[in-house]
Amino acid sequence: MRKNRYKKERGWSFVLKSIFLLILISFGSIISYVYLCQLSYFAIKKIIVIGNEQVPETKIVKVALNCIGKKNLLAVNVRKIRYLLLRDPLIKGVKIDRIWPDKLKIIIKERHIIALAYFKNHWWWVDETGKCLFAEKKYLDLPIVTGIKAADDPQLNSAIKLLYLLKEEKGALSLKNISEIHLDKDLGLTVFTLNGEEILLGKNAFSGKLMILRKVLVYLQQKHLSAKRIDLTEPDRVYAKLAH
Repeated sequence: MRKNRYKKERGWSFVLKSIFLLILISFGSIISYVYLCQLSYFAIKKIIVIGNEQVPETKIVKVALNCIGKKNLLAVNVRKIRYLLLRDPLIKGVKIDRIWPDKLKIIIKERHIIALAYFKNHWWWVDETGKCLFAEKKYLDLPIVTGIKAADDPQLNSAIKLLYLLKEEKGALSLKNISEIHLDKDLGLTVFTLNGEEILLGKNAFSGKLMILRKVLVYLQQKHLSAKRIDLTEPDRVYAKLAH
């Protein structure tokens, strides 16, 4: 019995010593962390932002600085910075790396905004997947999609396909010369150019119709003519209303 009681007392002593040692290590770690956070050696001297085209770098840096506190690389709240940046509808992904001893790198993956849409009395960004995002500001250099009633309007997919085709075009049919794409449930898609041309493309076969449209525009240019309206709804029969 004495031998067993001795082992029991010794076991409790070992546990208490271990707990005390653990407390000392934890306390020492905290003190060390606080001390390191005060060192100017780890003070952030540069924030590197890459991958952003639409979101201003100043905005990204401002969000980061607000989460850094004492501007020390060790004190950076990476999770909070990522969370706040992802609240911007234009930002699709964020990666943050510490570059020791004094740099922070923020890698931004943006949504590719290809058009604007207007419904529910507000402007919306339309990304490459057809997703509509609440727009903070209106981009004047993007085509406008009209005629849709909601963000999940199935006709929007047709507009996205057409926009991608127009992205590869040059000259009069280039994306920068398109002002509006109007969607109609019965008539399909109608394209309006910055020159005031109205081009009816219908509901499908856009690639083939654009090939025909190129030939029509070349012919009109050779004849020194311009069209006010070109109807390609039925590609076998093309109608053009000439401008006076």
